[in-house]
Amino acid sequence: MRKQLKVAISLACLLMFIGCSASPVSQQTTKITFLNSKSEIKIQLEEVAKQYNQEHPEVSLEIITASEGTSAYQKLMSMYGSGSPATMSMLDPGDTQTFLDKAVDLSKEKWVADTIENGLDAVKKNDAVLGFPFAVEGYGLIYNKKVLDKAHRGFF
Repeated sequence: MRKQLKVAISLACLLMFIGCSASPVSQQTTKITFLNSKSEIKIQLEEVAKQYNQEHPEVSLEIITASEGTSAYQKLMSMYGSGSPATMSMLDPGDTQTFLDKAVDLSKEKWVADTIENGLDAVKKNDAVLGFPFAVEGYGLIYNKKVLDKAHRGFF
């Protein structure tokens, strides 16, 4: 998991330098803020950022985690409202549509060809790819078999 996070953050930072804007901290340091929507991986992302900062002293990578009970969408809207949005943001696919006009076109990146079919649909505007999918989540479904079997018999 940690290696996957490191790869995701490193790739995101690389993409950052390709086309997104960042705020200069000093003449030699570039500050990148990353809005994390997953409070459950806050510690891991902060560890990866610390390691990244040590390996890349010309960059200051800061992880901003949306607090529990607040969605990343709400946090990012608040940050835009205050005039200091995150440099990069982790959002749910449906939430990305609100921010597509603020994103950089990533259509010519090599990884686009490797993305699964329809994997970029939520982050496209016209033909431009404006987001990078880097996580897959699985959800389980728990059900009461006796109740569903009884309901099934009642319908057929």
